[in-house]
Amino acid sequence: MNTEKFKQMTEDIVDYAVTMGADDAVVNAYSTDTRQIRFSQNSIDIFNRWNELFFHLFLAKKSRVVTTTVKGMENYKEVVEGAIRTADVSEPSEDYSGIAKSSTATSHRSEWKPLPDRKLTEYVETAVQKSAESGARSAAGTLYNEHADHYISSSTGIRKFENGSSLYLSIRCFVDDGASGHSVVSSLSNYGFRPEKAAEKAASLAKLVGKPVPGEEGRHDAVLDPMVAATLVSQVGSMSSAFNVLGGFSCFAGKIGRKVASDSVTIEDDATRTLGGKRYFDDEGVAVRKTVLVSRGVLKGFLHNTSTARKFRKRTTGNAGLVSPGAFSLSMNGGSESHEKMIEELRDGLYINNVWYTRYQNRKIGNFSTIPRDAILRVRKGEIVGSVRDIRITENLIKLLQKVDSVSKEREHINWWLESYTPSTVPYLLVRNLNITRSADTN
Repeated sequence: MNTEKFKQMTEDIVDYAVTMGADDAVVNAYSTDTRQIRFSQNSIDIFNRWNELFFHLFLAKKSRVVTTTVKGMENYKEVVEGAIRTADVSEPSEDYSGIAKSSTATSHRSEWKPLPDRKLTEYVETAVQKSAESGARSAAGTLYNEHADHYISSSTGIRKFENGSSLYLSIRCFVDDGASGHSVVSSLSNYGFRPEKAAEKAASLAKLVGKPVPGEEGRHDAVLDPMVAATLVSQVGSMSSAFNVLGGFSCFAGKIGRKVASDSVTIEDDATRTLGGKRYFDDEGVAVRKTVLVSRGVLKGFLHNTSTARKFRKRTTGNAGLVSPGAFSLSMNGGSESHEKMIEELRDGLYINNVWYTRYQNRKIGNFSTIPRDAILRVRKGEIVGSVRDIRITENLIKLLQKVDSVSKEREHINWWLESYTPSTVPYLLVRNLNITRSADTN
């Protein structure tokens, strides 16, 4: 879509919302071009491409807040009018305190030259070939290449534009039906994008699985792969949202300045990094910045938009979400040991490659469970001696973070499915006395 027309449409929606009675209005508009390759059994199954144009509308009228999405360009007046009618019959929000009045953020435009379709298929073919060379029988996964234009317009006069591209590959390698390994790789450009590296790791892990046996319940020392670490760090990002704290959905409520993790743990959100999740401004148009969430185990602060910041008597951290602030690009510090050395330190423990179905029994307390998948390796006296299956991690988030004994010097950038929904740069974790229960799930 023509950029100027795209911008004008965004501003027209804001202007119409104000004309119809909104006190505040913000539109975040996106125009995306996405290509997807899905592959299984070492072969490409499908190559998809789609373009989307949508406008996320936020408006407030007498502190009555409504959000909705406008798709396409023809019916925006009807959507705005419906949002105003919804506001008129809604209850005022006690937590709403307005939107940003100004911004120091800079707009950013990069010239986009789409990669040839053939280049994308070559990435998949390279990964599949490396998987076979590394000992896997078959490989399956997904590759995405996306370009997005993002424009924001607000009733306070903020106008900002940014765009960017990304590449992402997720690959599972199989030696037999019960032996798999998983890895991912991503980049904001084709420079440094190494799908073969992910394939080699996934295949190498799958080769170590052999014939898994049912795991044992109890407390186990464990080395957690960055894919697991990314899931935990994503949970920290979610628990750090001031909206979740206010709503009673965070185990971090009331814990600023207190120990919520071991000394080995420092976690930050920083969308200024040239990694997945990079942005120049948040959903209010405020410049993003680095925010320390946990420093050497101590909870330092929450993620804020304008409204939650006023509620907490703080400044916005540039993390809007207009309703709920959130993390954009998380990172956890590295350590001094290699992950191989951490495995050697296990006298009787586990190496866990990945998890899924992370679910909370009580978010306010932090009690959750998650199911390990792919390579779950049994380690004795520092040597891998087999593998297990059918286990579940049943833990409390804060207690688990306090059990982190050390972190590796190697870190990986992970962005995978719902389990690690926020892009995160994370190390391997050595965790003591991880609580393992039995699971009926055999995937």
